[in-house]
Amino acid sequence: MPVIEIKKEASHFVFRSLTVLEKDHLKHWFSSLQPSRNAVFSIIEHFWRELLLSPSEAPLRVTKGKQLTGLMACSQKRLEETARVLHHQGEQLDSITKGLDKMESDLDVADSCCSRCLSK
Repeated sequence: MPVIEIKKEASHFVFRSLTVLEKDHLKHWFSSLQPSRNAVFSIIEHFWRELLLSPSEAPLRVTKGKQLTGLMACSQKRLEETARVLHHQGEQLDSITKGLDKMESDLDVADSCCSRCLSK
């Protein structure tokens, strides 16, 4: 599908992003761009405008544009997968912390019982 719009936007999570809108109104969101959103926007916009201005070479450049869009989509998927893994690891760490707190509480009770027994 041909790209009809490239914009800088922010998601409702306040992440700065780029959006690429295709002709069928399918919108792709890309964030966590390096070195910055503005630099990536300038590069994408440059190639997009070049594509619009030179229709004689469009088939070759569309292929490159699709490759770039595919790479950006793949990066977005990896970011989402990484966020899920990190969230799961955070939950595991929370569970470990709760277990350690319970063990510490149990040890305090045991220490208190031992101290009472030894003082008698």
